[in-house]
Amino acid sequence: MAQELLLYVLVVVIAGLLSLFLCGYAVWKIKDEPGARYYILVTFMSAVLPLHTPLN
Repeated sequence: MAQELLLYVLVVVIAGLLSLFLCGYAVWKIKDEPGARYYILVTFMSAVLPLHTPLN
């Protein structure tokens, strides 16, 4: 059972790391642009919220 879920967990982890990278890039490069604050917030929340979702 654990090996069947490994692929899905790996995909969620990779997606979270990508979102976290995009959030850091936005903070570093485009923090003063219009709408950047909301983009940073959305990318950070998309990286963090899947960690709190229980596996049923």
